[in-house]
Order: sequence, then structure tokens, then C-alpha cells
Amino acid sequence: MKLLVDFHHADLYESHQIVFGDRFGWEVLAPYGMEWFDADIWQFERAWHGDAVARQYLLGIFAGGEPDANGIVRVPDTRHPGRTLVGVTLEAARAMDWDIVMSSVPTNAPGFARFAREHGARFLVHVGNQWGDE
Repeated sequence: MKLLVDFHHADLYESHQIVFGDRFGWEVLAPYGMEWFDADIWQFERAWHGDAVARQYLLGIFAGGEPDANGIVRVPDTRHPGRTLVGVTLEAARAMDWDIVMSSVPTNAPGFARFAREHGARFLVHVGNQWGDE
């Protein structure tokens, strides 16, 4: 099984690796590169920060890494020693078969849902933050 999940929080990404990667043996990949933003797929905080937040998560977390011939970039996860962040370019992702595409923030949901439909994948929204007194 192959899971594409947006990256906006290192601990959330690690939890996806633990559950889906370690426990179930799935491939867990995150978007890499500004093409995801330019194609209106990854849109987290665009309205407030333009492309600054996208640059942080689509490029900055993968600093020092370069995509291999298959469009995959792997870098050590500095927040979680022993873990690796695995990203995929949009071009490579469009050529792959996906089982699940997951958005972890509502602003990414429309683009990730569209990407999932284009690939016949299931789409999930997994939002874990709680605000207020609820």
C-alpha cells in the first residue's frame, strides 16, 4: 500500500510512519517541491503567508536532500532521530499508483481530494488539533 500525506508537523508525520509504515508496512511519502503548491494541491496557510509556509514544508524540511532518479528524496528526520523523511516530487507522484491520499489540514483537503480522484485512491482527512473548550 502507498500513502501520500501532506506534511505540516513532524510529530504527525512520524505517527503516520509508525502506524502505516512500521506497523502495516506501507510506503509513506510526503510532497516535495513547490510544484505541489503551484498546482494548487498543497495550500496550507497560503492566504496568510503566500508561499513562505509552503517553502518551509515542501523544501525546507528536506534541506540537503535531492530527489533520486525516481523523484524520491530522503533526509534524516532531525526531530526524530533514526527516522527518515521521505518526499516525492509532483511529477513522480503523478506517475505512481496511490492507495490512500491524506490531508492533515483542511486547507489542503480540496487539492489532495482532487489528486486522490485523479489516481483512483481513497481520500482521508486526519486533523488532530483541538482548539477552544470543546
